[in-house]
Amino acid sequence: MMTPVVITVLIAAGLGAFIVVQSQQQSEQLEQADAVAADYLSAVAMFRAGVVKAVKKPDPESPQAIRKALIAAIDEPPVLAEANSFGIENSTAYMLAEEVEAGLLEPYREVSAELKRASVALAYVKTAREVLDMRITDYVTSTTLSDSVELRSTLIPAFVSARERLAAATVPKGQEKLAATVDAAVQYLIDQASTLASSIDDRRNYSFTYASQFEVAITAVEDYATKVTGDLTESLNELEDL
Repeated sequence: MMTPVVITVLIAAGLGAFIVVQSQQQSEQLEQADAVAADYLSAVAMFRAGVVKAVKKPDPESPQAIRKALIAAIDEPPVLAEANSFGIENSTAYMLAEEVEAGLLEPYREVSAELKRASVALAYVKTAREVLDMRITDYVTSTTLSDSVELRSTLIPAFVSARERLAAATVPKGQEKLAATVDAAVQYLIDQASTLASSIDDRRNYSFTYASQFEVAITAVEDYATKVTGDLTESLNELEDL
């Protein structure tokens, strides 16, 4: 009658040993997953610091150069190493590391897109500034003209060429109204200069001013440039808070 009791005790003792061993293994697996996660998060911190350092090296007024540096800096992001299945499913640290890895590059891609937009925007601003900086006095020897030669041979062609430069420039998305304002200012000067040339040929007095039209366009361009640079600066500063 003692044999079944002994067997029962032995079975119970064996099960207890199995539970202890299993618990120890799971604890070790959690520690291993936690360690993998910690190594990864440390690498991420170094990666982010490296990106911030990289984007500060190029000319701050060249979005294209900054974007090139950014793309190179994020080319090889850290990779989260594999862990055991129990650790992956139960380690809070490893789960956090997985979330970080999944979204690691998204902020940088957004900044890259912002830099690309800024590059197009500031290229247009540069062209518009150069055109709007043109003055009639750069192309005629006097503001009082007795013939139309300088108007037809120098001044009008110069501003027609400027208008063509504007037409060839890429207008930033959503800035069609700005481009129309700049184009209108240049076209106004061309039209008025042409009318002046015809009036001189016909021996009629004629005069015009273009300051107000150019001032409106210049203000619009500068306001846009301020917004673009401000948005870009804010976007780059956010990289330091990641």
